[in-house]
Amino acid sequence: MLRRLKVKTLSKYLSVPHRELRRLGIFNAIIDRDSRLCIDPQLLFSTQIPELKNARQRIDEHFTTVIRLIKASKHKDDLAWREALRRLTFKEERGVAIGVSAKKRDGNGIGPILAERLLETGAELVGLGIEDPTLFEVLPLFEEDFGADRLSDMAISLLIPNLEDLNVRLTQQLRLQQKGVIIRNGRPLEVATYRDGTIIKFLPIDILRPVPIATDFESIDNAAEFNEELRESWNSILHAAWKRKTEVHKTDVRKLFLSKRAFFESLLNAYRQHEDISEQETNDALDAGKKFVSDNPVSLRKDPRSQDELRDVVHAIVAQFKKCIEVNGLWNHLYRNVNGSLKPLHERYSQLLFFVIADSYCTANDLDLSREPNAGSGSVDFKVSRGKTLRYLLEIKLSSHKALVHGYESQLPLYQESEESDEAGLLVVRVNHSMSRINQILALQKRYPGPDERAPDVYVIDGRIRATASKI
Repeated sequence: MLRRLKVKTLSKYLSVPHRELRRLGIFNAIIDRDSRLCIDPQLLFSTQIPELKNARQRIDEHFTTVIRLIKASKHKDDLAWREALRRLTFKEERGVAIGVSAKKRDGNGIGPILAERLLETGAELVGLGIEDPTLFEVLPLFEEDFGADRLSDMAISLLIPNLEDLNVRLTQQLRLQQKGVIIRNGRPLEVATYRDGTIIKFLPIDILRPVPIATDFESIDNAAEFNEELRESWNSILHAAWKRKTEVHKTDVRKLFLSKRAFFESLLNAYRQHEDISEQETNDALDAGKKFVSDNPVSLRKDPRSQDELRDVVHAIVAQFKKCIEVNGLWNHLYRNVNGSLKPLHERYSQLLFFVIADSYCTANDLDLSREPNAGSGSVDFKVSRGKTLRYLLEIKLSSHKALVHGYESQLPLYQESEESDEAGLLVVRVNHSMSRINQILALQKRYPGPDERAPDVYVIDGRIRATASKI
């Protein structure tokens, strides 16, 4: 007889309803199992948890101090260098149930060897004249053994005072029983603990996002306004990876972006503009997409046998997605409230929402298709195929995307070549009032090389803000 696997969540351990933790904006972690999530420092700008309102400032101040120490250091291993190294070394934090480590609820520390490498790279960048504290947050892009999960654990270590304040409030508010005591400003404060005495790290849902399987090179390309020289160099790296059918090598990225100050500054600008979707927003996309499909059934061709029939299936799914956004009001899920104003979510939200809808329709219609969402660096956002010969690629972009025209003119054809697909399309979700980039794409489509070569389809969906926003 099979033994039933016992899964203990934080809500069960605390004897608090899951919906109550969700109402408070707290992630209901599975104890002793990592959840493949990480803290995104960029999401700290928009968190609604009051104890984390100065969290972003705390991180910036820490790394600003490291940069000052690097500038003060006259040679490796002097006093300033050793102090900078100490500030880049982080012990393993206990009581953390996110990340990628198996069967443990602790984070990963940063030991002296990795810290030394980070410091040397930081010193190299300071030598180029880069003194922005966020430089340490982009190092996962080209430092081996330092990924989004370790950056997340580093952030947790720096935010311990904020997380302790959050724990104190929740301990009182939820009347938690398993408690310990911390001393703050000479006063004893009760905090919730695990049975071994480890202080629980309550983590807000709105600062978490899925840990990327591969380093997020795509977001660099999406957000950056590269000059011609950098764009050409970056594209050559992408093209080489596509031809090899491998991921972009970190060593190639490091060599490029550390070669010139202007290149690294472009990378920092891309990082500042990039805000990924949170775990809460990911769940929202899943729920919203599935509900829309349930409420709006559609009949699709079950066994497309030609490229035209496969294209008709994609057209039908896109038409339903357009209805979802424009008619059913899901446009208001495309935005995040930031200090009282609505800001478009990262286009990954639109991509995820589309995939949920497309996948659900294919499943409901017993459609024998291969659907691949955002399969990795240098890949298309959505691929639908039937057998070995029928393929359709679909890129999904926001109208605010700075490289929108470049994507249609150059990248989409390269994706087609890489995936050996004759058919492709670009779906543009309009989130601003300007039609300039969209009109450029439509003009390119009209004068596309032919007649033997078919121009990629262009779909435009109006996701602009309406008079009311029920979700926000």
